[in-house]
Amino acid sequence: MGSVLLPVGQWVFLCSTTSTIAQKQNGFRYTLPSTSTQTVAFGTRSPSGSFYDLARNATVYIGGDGYKPMSSNWLQAVRLYLNYFPNSVDEMINLAIMETGNIFTFQT
Repeated sequence: MGSVLLPVGQWVFLCSTTSTIAQKQNGFRYTLPSTSTQTVAFGTRSPSGSFYDLARNATVYIGGDGYKPMSSNWLQAVRLYLNYFPNSVDEMINLAIMETGNIFTFQT
């Protein structure tokens, strides 16, 4: 059986980054299947056209929007960084394991 992108009952860190300056996008998945193993996947792509900066009044939907129903997944935490582009596995792992010390709870 192959690996599952989001295995049930396991901690998973997903990260997607885009640089409009470098015109590059990175994707990263990091899982800890057990206390002695880790699974890392890192990929990079260039756009088929161009990546554009977000507008100052942009809206970002995380976990659902007004057009598609929310899924039955549980999202533990979301971090949004602007003007930062992690460009290596080490930089991505640093994001995965960092403790920000700030916890904001948003309920609808």
